[in-house]
Amino acid sequence: AVACSREGQCTAVGAEGVVLTSQGHDLMHWNELILPARFAPGEKRPLLKSVACPADGVCLAGGIHGADAIIASTKDNWSDYAYEKIEGIEGAAPAVAAFGCESINRCVAVGGTSLIGVRRPTP
Repeated sequence: AVACSREGQCTAVGAEGVVLTSQGHDLMHWNELILPARFAPGEKRPLLKSVACPADGVCLAGGIHGADAIIASTKDNWSDYAYEKIEGIEGAAPAVAAFGCESINRCVAVGGTSLIGVRRPTP
């Protein structure tokens, strides 16, 4: 997935936690980062499926890491970032499908969970 800020800086995300950010606005040079920076030996990297960048250096990336959904966010072009896991419900893996940003400070993540089961309401 690829997203560009209104100013023209772009970020691309994909398999194995890869995040590419353009240097400047000409899109001729890119920096690579692998998320998360630290992980346990043998642990697989996340599959990043969505990204939104409401301003230069301000981005959200979402995807799947094992049985959990993840959202990574930055305010300084990935020099520092938050990495949040969203656990599944009753074993069903959640998914972050996309982001919508109203402003630089107001974004929402959308997705879903496929949960098949029986509801037993209490009498």
